[in-house]
Amino acid sequence: MKFKILITGFIILSLSIYLLRIYIPDTKTASGNELYSCGYVPYVDSFLCIDMDGKVLSVTDSVYDNLPVIEGLSFNNFTIGSCLETDNSEVFSTVANLIMLFKKYELGDNFINKINVADLDDIHLYTNNVEVAFGSDDDADEKIRTLKEIIANLHVAENVKGLLDIRVIGRQYIFTVLT
Repeated sequence: MKFKILITGFIILSLSIYLLRIYIPDTKTASGNELYSCGYVPYVDSFLCIDMDGKVLSVTDSVYDNLPVIEGLSFNNFTIGSCLETDNSEVFSTVANLIMLFKKYELGDNFINKINVADLDDIHLYTNNVEVAFGSDDDADEKIRTLKEIIANLHVAENVKGLLDIRVIGRQYIFTVLT
């Protein structure tokens, strides 16, 4: 009888841990920063969900959780549970910093839907209808704050596409309508 209770308790505990891992994001603490899912990396006909360190959390057919798609990464293969091996190891810290700034300035879950980090000196952010020439992540905090202010005052119709250049802080920012 004690053996059945012990086995039943073990099964319930195992099932509880399994369900917690499914419904609670994979979180770890490293250097005092909490890590969590930060975006999706396109791979063939699917997406890799990655955390702030570039660790592959899962593979999915579509994008969920209003996280941005991260383009411009080059890698040959991946393993779920391991970090993507890219040509530039700085890319994940740059993306993590941008994601944290989006949250800090409350840009909304679906405001930035794509980040292109093919060139870390010429990062591009994409909203539904505005491409943002961001430049490097130098002064990223000020650039994101400026972006929020500009977008709040930029009254562009949903069907108008444009380019906003904020690569250099302090100069006049120009919105160019794209056709």
